[in-house]
Amino acid sequence: MCVPLKRTEAIIVGGGIAGWSLAYRLYQHNVSFCLFDSGQNHSTSVAAGLINPLVFKRLTKSWKVDEFLPEARVFYSELEKITRSSFFEPVEYYKIIPDVEWINNWESKRHDENFADYIGEITKIRIGGKTFDAGLVKNVFQLHTPLFLNALERFFKDSIIKEPFDYKQLELTGEGFCYKNIRAEKIIFAEGYQVIHNPFFKQIPMVPTKGEVLTVANNRQITTSVNKDFFILPGKDTLTIGATYHWHNVSLEPEKEGIEELTQKYLDFIGEPPEIISARAGIRPAMKDRRPVLGAHPEIKNMFIFNGLGTKGCMTAPLLSLTLFRRIFEQKPLPKETDVLRFLKKL
Repeated sequence: MCVPLKRTEAIIVGGGIAGWSLAYRLYQHNVSFCLFDSGQNHSTSVAAGLINPLVFKRLTKSWKVDEFLPEARVFYSELEKITRSSFFEPVEYYKIIPDVEWINNWESKRHDENFADYIGEITKIRIGGKTFDAGLVKNVFQLHTPLFLNALERFFKDSIIKEPFDYKQLELTGEGFCYKNIRAEKIIFAEGYQVIHNPFFKQIPMVPTKGEVLTVANNRQITTSVNKDFFILPGKDTLTIGATYHWHNVSLEPEKEGIEELTQKYLDFIGEPPEIISARAGIRPAMKDRRPVLGAHPEIKNMFIFNGLGTKGCMTAPLLSLTLFRRIFEQKPLPKETDVLRFLKKL
């Protein structure tokens, strides 16, 4: 039986980009909360944090980028100020142009006003002693996710509980929820791929997608951020390269297959194998329909979900967290394409 010693307006389960973005929205509106973080190596903590407005596979704009990107810029800048930290910055980013077909497509899009904010001129760049044709991608940013998470954990140190959430100990009361010694009016599950273990949302069609990134020595003094079917992001003395996509293994350990894949891509591009300093892996919470999932549980009052941000979480979480906040506290309707009710019959 739950004997509450602490009262709060909301419990948030999950300490990744979704959970912390929503936590900041609650803070903005003076809503008390406690956030449970299992401390596991979730996707946000290992993500490179690259915010790229384009989808290179088809050279299209990322889904709703014109809405998501402006909010993300404001959101992270505000968080830097209140936490007195630095973790968000613009990146000069280039896409390697492999052939004439790509050149023609790039130039066509560059002169399309719908792409004016995102596609720049093709130029020559030097990477590792070689020269390449490359297109400038405009309005690219990097969220340094470990710094971001550390800043928020310090700022909200009195609101975070570093332990796994035990679903079996959650009690539904007439006034909300009771968990161990905490009584809350609302609960929001934002636990990423761990939702597959959540008994309240177990039928959400999650497709956990593993990704590896490598930190390698910058032996060629590369200073340009670039994409050639994988990304290279220069740091102070190292490079971050990635990322892989695997669906058959959702362990949190980097796989030999993923490390070899990135090693080969780097070798083919730069002409020498990378000197690997470290490898890390995370599990992206991707949905089958490639859209986020947020909203209210269809049967349990004041229970919500915020998940499925996939590879674009750093860009989409700021606006989606505001959208969900308005759904929870202002009863504003959600867009059908992101509402959990699209899976209503499967819950």
